[in-house]
Amino acid sequence: MKIVHFIGIAVCVAYWVIAVQPLAIAQFSFIGQPPISSPPYNTPWWDLNKAQPCGQDWCSEVHLYSHRILEPELKLAVPSNFQSENPEPAIIEVEQRAKLVQSLLNTGINKTLNNHQFPHNSEPKSWNFWSFWNHDKPQHPLTLRLAIGKIKNQTVIYAPPQPELGLLISGTIVTVTEIDSRANFTSIEELAKTWQTNLELAFSEILWGREFDARYPWIRLKMSILTLLLTLIIFMILHVAREKVTVWRREFKKKTQTLVKLLESDSQENSGESIDSKNIDKFLELSDWKLIARLDSAKDNNEDIFSQIFFIHQINNSIELLRRILLILQPSALFFCLAVIFGLFRTTRFLTITFSVQAVLLPAIWMLITLIDKIFDFIIDHALNEWAKEMKEVDTLSNRYTLRVTTYSPAIKGGKHALFLALGIYITINLLGVSIKILASMGVLTVVLAFISRNLLEDMLNGILILWTDRYARGDFVEINNFSGTVEIINLYVTHLRNLDGQLIIIPNGQVSTVINSTKDWSRSNLTIKIALGADLKKAMETIKQVSNELQKDEEWKDKILEPVNILGVDDISHEGSIIRFLIKTVPGEQWAVSRTFRLRIKKALDEAGISLGIPQQIWYTYRSDEKLHLPISIDPDDS
Repeated sequence: MKIVHFIGIAVCVAYWVIAVQPLAIAQFSFIGQPPISSPPYNTPWWDLNKAQPCGQDWCSEVHLYSHRILEPELKLAVPSNFQSENPEPAIIEVEQRAKLVQSLLNTGINKTLNNHQFPHNSEPKSWNFWSFWNHDKPQHPLTLRLAIGKIKNQTVIYAPPQPELGLLISGTIVTVTEIDSRANFTSIEELAKTWQTNLELAFSEILWGREFDARYPWIRLKMSILTLLLTLIIFMILHVAREKVTVWRREFKKKTQTLVKLLESDSQENSGESIDSKNIDKFLELSDWKLIARLDSAKDNNEDIFSQIFFIHQINNSIELLRRILLILQPSALFFCLAVIFGLFRTTRFLTITFSVQAVLLPAIWMLITLIDKIFDFIIDHALNEWAKEMKEVDTLSNRYTLRVTTYSPAIKGGKHALFLALGIYITINLLGVSIKILASMGVLTVVLAFISRNLLEDMLNGILILWTDRYARGDFVEINNFSGTVEIINLYVTHLRNLDGQLIIIPNGQVSTVINSTKDWSRSNLTIKIALGADLKKAMETIKQVSNELQKDEEWKDKILEPVNILGVDDISHEGSIIRFLIKTVPGEQWAVSRTFRLRIKKALDEAGISLGIPQQIWYTYRSDEKLHLPISIDPDDS
């Protein structure tokens, strides 16, 4: 799932890079006006003039990018046509109105900046005066003064003639309508005064900004470089911290896997030695983590294994949560740096809002999703641990529930993580203003996703059924589609098998049909021994029974053999000897170790009893060609 996680992040980043188109030129008077017939739905999400629904109306904001970076100077509105399902005309109208007003304001600002020399006032100012957060500056002498008037019974804000600023004739800036007052929750008169104050304050701040640039020509560039350096330092600190946590997580995971292997050893590779306290002592010697010392309490109490596994999972969840938060903070620091740098320059200040959203809102959303994701991990591990404890009380001899916990936990958490990842991507796309309908209308992408989803859905549904019906679990030895091996990994999509040759077999869950599970609930050894034709079969079976009784009383093996050996009797007689078949019922996964030990002991016991094992026999007759021999001839089929 880590791969899926990074693929999701890569898709979001790739979209952000690829989707960036040339900026809406209506915001910059020195570029020019856009054509009036610009299609409204092509308005990019970063365009601050983009129409937004506001109650019964459609609104568009006007920004002059003064000190009010996150607040608009004006919010214009047009009524919605509820009789029509198509909001396009209202969107076109309000966006073009906002662009027109913004263009007129930028034209007045640029004329003032171009017609006058800066610094306009040589009076020295303190650094506190130039502070970005100082909103008590006096109005700049070159500020364009605005007035409120009436034209055809409509309230307007206009610029009267101001020869000292190069404005010889008056010009209307914006008309204050009843729809505007409704969208701003105030009266027309109060709204006109507010807009007048906001615009004059914005003009003054922009002019003071030009004064600052004239007095300190390189200060903004120096501040940008300093911000970038500080951000790089923070980024490297976060990177080093994340690498340390990643190493910590990798080492901890490796050591916990060592413990899991002790608890879930490969049944076929088990030579017969038990998982005793020596093995756990060896594990503890490998670990330098004081927390793992708690595992020492599990040496003499098998029931405590569940609490130890739960404890391990909770530590892993905490480490993974910290690692993900550090990962999210890294791009957040870069976006915040870009927001600060773009905010230093008026011509790029509109991007501050864009990167502020990406530096604060998007990382906050992803951290919240990550936090909820890990909280669910804690809940899942706790619920599985409690369930396993209850089942263990019912069946104290079965280790099945340990296997099911280690199987269900990663599978359920993997599926849950995929859901939260999809939710995060969906929220991110919506915050970026991308229409889901537009993405769905991309024919090729839709076909590809549908094809991939078909296989994934089939794998996921069958994976859920496999887990629900407990067909097999992690650590089981199974045969699937003529492939056999020990189950290493099982999730909602694939099953990993490891055979005795060390080969990893990956089977999609959608292709799992018939399953042969050799280690579920209980296991059985189906053994045969060939005894020489001339041997005493009753004595041989008595010897087998004696060996089985001794093995069942052995301290090391008595808990692994569930029932006395069932000697079925003579199963076949051939020239090779007499075949005696017997069955040994064992705990899951111990049939191979019991079989190996039993064969070793039975061979020794038969030798001591003077009973020979079966040997293939053949009888040959020789005769001369001129002789007639009527005896049967035994011929080896391999020599015929």
